[in-house]
Amino acid sequence: MTSALIGILEDDGRVSSAYLSLDGYLDSAGFCLVKNWQDEDRIRELISLNYIYALGIDMSSTQPIGNADVANEDPADLAFRDEDGFWSSVFNWDASYAYLFKNGKWNISPKLVICSA
Repeated sequence: MTSALIGILEDDGRVSSAYLSLDGYLDSAGFCLVKNWQDEDRIRELISLNYIYALGIDMSSTQPIGNADVANEDPADLAFRDEDGFWSSVFNWDASYAYLFKNGKWNISPKLVICSA
C-alpha cells in the first residue's frame, strides 16, 4: 500500500487535504486525479472525507476509511496554514506522494506540475 496526501490550495492560502491509504502512485492516484478530478467543488467534496481508502473516478466509487479505523486521528491535522506546511507534512504522514490542486493544476511536489486543466 502506497499512501498519499491530496490537497487543495484555498483562496486564503490555507491547504485543505485528505489522506489516501491505497495506491497513491502517480500511475494510479495521480492519473485518476488528472483525468477525473479537475473541478474545485468536487475536489473539496473528496477532501471532506478526510481519510480515503481507495480513490475512485467520482465520489460514488471512492471508498472512505471507516471511522473505527481512524478513531485516534484528528482531521484538523490535515488542514495546513500554507502550502509549505502541506509539502513538509508528507513525511509526518508517512505518505509516499502528495498531490496539490493549485491554480487549476495538479502539482506533485513543489514546483513540479503534472497536469494543466
